Amino acid sequence: MSEKKITKDQPADTHLEEQSRQLQERTKELNCLYALASLFADQSIPQTELLQKVVELIPPSWQYPEITCARLVWQGQEYRTQNFQETSWQQTSDILLQGAKTGYVQVCYLEERPAIHEGPFLKEEGDLLNALANNLSHYLEAKQIEREKDRSEEFNRAIIQSSPLPIFSLDLEGNVLTWNAAAEQVMGWERSAVVGNPLPIVPEDKQGEFRDLMQHVALEGGFTGKEIVRQRKDGQRVHVSLSTSPIYDVQGQVYGIMAALEDITERKRSEEALRGSEARYRELFNSIRDAILVADTDRNIIDCNTAFTELFGYSLEEIEGQKTYMVYHDLDEFRQMGEEIKRNMNTPNFLFTINYCNSP
Repeated sequence: MSEKKITKDQPADTHLEEQSRQLQERTKELNCLYALASLFADQSIPQTELLQKVVELIPPSWQYPEITCARLVWQGQEYRTQNFQETSWQQTSDILLQGAKTGYVQVCYLEERPAIHEGPFLKEEGDLLNALANNLSHYLEAKQIEREKDRSEEFNRAIIQSSPLPIFSLDLEGNVLTWNAAAEQVMGWERSAVVGNPLPIVPEDKQGEFRDLMQHVALEGGFTGKEIVRQRKDGQRVHVSLSTSPIYDVQGQVYGIMAALEDITERKRSEEALRGSEARYRELFNSIRDAILVADTDRNIIDCNTAFTELFGYSLEEIEGQKTYMVYHDLDEFRQMGEEIKRNMNTPNFLFTINYCNSP
């Protein structure tokens, strides 16, 4: 507010009237900004209704409210006072989101008034309009970010909930925060029974391991494919492959852990069965008293039995990966054997007599 000196041509009461008028104008402007902040703070107001209320705040805050009208245009939608008409007596301020113009706020006078600063508008009214548009820009940008965040979180929730793998999250004390449908199905506990409580799938004898894994994720980060044993609600133990990731808050601090389990019990059983089968094969292979040398199609040695080692003096470690010609009497016989093998590849009971060299 600018001060004016009292002169002989300007009586004191006139000066006081001017000061009072300016004070009233500034009060209206402050009331406008306060009302705007109150609208932004009310989370219950739908955005379209809020934008209409913003427009309606403008006329009472200008110098000539009876002839003031306003409109707000944003993303192709228009909000206006009932008396809005676009005239030549207007002022406009842009709405910017991330630096790009997405709309504007416009104020018009319906009748001509004496020129003051920007036409008939006060300088303070221009400042108020810019402040209103700037605050509105920040509000709309924050709302847009919030909507994008909500969509992202909803998308992630949908992925987690529809995943065939058990997925859950924990706080740093080991209490369950989230528990998806697959976790209910595979582990046996319903979501309502586990959320807010300690993770129930850890057997008593695995509690120390569990605490170590929690600490590792919180301090050093997540991991994938760690094979561990956990327990279903019915008490059955299952082999699972565990993958984890820390969950960060807005300050970048770890506040929880996300975990996904893959039930590998059947795979572990198959691996155990395969190991048993291989052990039985090895036992049978080495019990045969005939010397056996096994090679691939390129005639690289891949195995031999105990009888071969006893007869020729070569251990598997010495000859594995080498060409079989090392045990032939000479190179010509090695080549001849190769030709015979090609010719008789599909001949049952193929027999060819050769001379072998014993290990020196």
